[in-house]
Amino acid sequence: MGALSDTRMIDVNNKTAVTVDVPKLPNLRISGVKDGKIVISSYNDGSSNSTAFISSVDVSTGRVSEISRVSGYLDGEPRFSPSGSKVAIDYGNDPMVGVDDVMIVDLSTKSQKLLSISSQNARAVNGNIIRFHWVNDYAVLVDAKHGSESSSFLVKSQGE
Repeated sequence: MGALSDTRMIDVNNKTAVTVDVPKLPNLRISGVKDGKIVISSYNDGSSNSTAFISSVDVSTGRVSEISRVSGYLDGEPRFSPSGSKVAIDYGNDPMVGVDDVMIVDLSTKSQKLLSISSQNARAVNGNIIRFHWVNDYAVLVDAKHGSESSSFLVKSQGE
C-alpha cells in the first residue's frame, strides 16, 4: 500500500486536509480526480485486465462511495467530461487486440456504453484508440490507428 494508505484531500482555500478512505485493493492506483469524484484502478498480479472503480468522495469525512466500476483491458488515464457528469476510459476486451473502444460512464444514471455502440455515426471505432478528448459532454474527438493509417473523428452520443 505504501503512501496510498495515507491519501489526503487538501482544501487549499480553507487550508485543511482530510484523509481519504482508500479501499484496500491489489496494485491500487488513483488514476483520475474531479469535483469530489475519484477513479481508482486495480489489477491482480499476472492479469492483463484491470478494474476502474468510479467513486464519490465526501469532502468533509474522506469516505469513498462507489458509483460504478468498469472491468476489462483498460489503458491510459480516465477523463472526466467538462461538467464532470461523465467519465471516459480507454477500453478493450482482449489484450492481444489492445484498446479499441472507449467506455463512457454516466455518473448520474450509472449507465455504461461503449462509444462505438452509442455513436450516431455509422462508422464505428475502427482500430486501436491512440487518444481521445472530450469536446463537450456529448461529443468525443477520437484518434485511432489501423495498421499504418491514422484517423481522427468526432463521435457524438445518441440523443444529443
